[in-house]
Amino acid sequence: MIEFQKDWVPENYPPIIIIGAGMAGISVALELKRLGVSKIILLDENEKGHEGPWITTARMRHLRSGKNLLGPATNYPELSFSNYYQRKYGNQSWETLYKIPNEIWNDYLLWLREELDITVENKTRVLRIDSQEQLWVHTNHGTFETEKVVLATGRHGFGGLKLPDWTKSFPREKYAHTSEPIDFEKLKGKKIAIVGTGASGWDAAGVALEIGAGSVDMLCRHERLHNVNKAINITFSGYEIGYYFLSDEEKLEFANIAYQNKAVPPFESVLRVKGFSNFHILYNCDLIPSEYDFVILATGFEVNVEQVPYLQNLKIDLWKNHLSELQKDNYSFASRYPYLGENFELLPNKNIYCFNYAATLSHGLISSDIPGIGVGAERLAKGIVKDIFLKYKSLFYQRLKDFDAAEFDLKLLKD
Repeated sequence: MIEFQKDWVPENYPPIIIIGAGMAGISVALELKRLGVSKIILLDENEKGHEGPWITTARMRHLRSGKNLLGPATNYPELSFSNYYQRKYGNQSWETLYKIPNEIWNDYLLWLREELDITVENKTRVLRIDSQEQLWVHTNHGTFETEKVVLATGRHGFGGLKLPDWTKSFPREKYAHTSEPIDFEKLKGKKIAIVGTGASGWDAAGVALEIGAGSVDMLCRHERLHNVNKAINITFSGYEIGYYFLSDEEKLEFANIAYQNKAVPPFESVLRVKGFSNFHILYNCDLIPSEYDFVILATGFEVNVEQVPYLQNLKIDLWKNHLSELQKDNYSFASRYPYLGENFELLPNKNIYCFNYAATLSHGLISSDIPGIGVGAERLAKGIVKDIFLKYKSLFYQRLKDFDAAEFDLKLLKD
């Protein structure tokens, strides 16, 4: 068990509520405990072990990130995946490991959660958040009163699934998004369409082909696949730490290049389907795939607070309020992103923190992906710590005045 900084927060301060007990939520909890804040409750709508996508809808064989990244354990290498793996499977196994299998990463996160000794309320769905002097998080299992709420809700946590318009009139049983459960056994011998060329689409194609689909067509709107992932070029400390301090215009330019380029599949996902003669890519294709038995949508996620029911009682500042009309035209993707403060806080309510993919425009890619998640979690936790200290500064001042624990007995100086 790691020995964290002693809890210094006044006893009457309520628990910090983190919505989401996956990688992001655990990362924030770790940093809070490191800084001496231990009253934390994580809420997750899934059962234990299924909080993230790793053994459910993440269909790649292993993580895309390298095995040596610290991820959540940025400030505690002894809590890193490499230490966990070598202690469990041995040094020789570590040396031969290529990348981290999904299920082992999931096991690691569960182990990390146990090491932190934090409270997690599983199968708990948030229904509404009310904000006045305090915050009330209403769930299917009751209401939590708090002063700080962290939205550690992943890729889809600030708007849900991005679905083509034609799905509104398409039979629901004939399609699924890649982030939804899919019964691939029922697709044996079927004619399958994958809409979109992102990584999740290739992974779904691989599973369908391996399980015996009759054919899989990937529908690509463009004339060719893109094979340069520009976002890889910004996974370094300067970007992770400095991006927030760019001007708004500079952030828009960075984000436009890094995140708005065409989807790029990892080479392992491409190789996975390469040997199947019944797999085809259809280029310049933007058709409604009605002739297929089943359609899998690799179409990404929305950033749109209007589609998050439990946030509807809150006033939230968005990037559209800070853009000129020309910028709205040039950066059409940006308007619905939340405009965040330095520690991921939503504005104008500074007591709710957006630590999911929607924070990317304001803070860069440090709230949803493994390489920078520890940097983001530390930044957020320091903001919470700062606010608690300033709220109780009179108390801490009085504690300082009253402190009289002697370092040594003055009698030691007598002959």
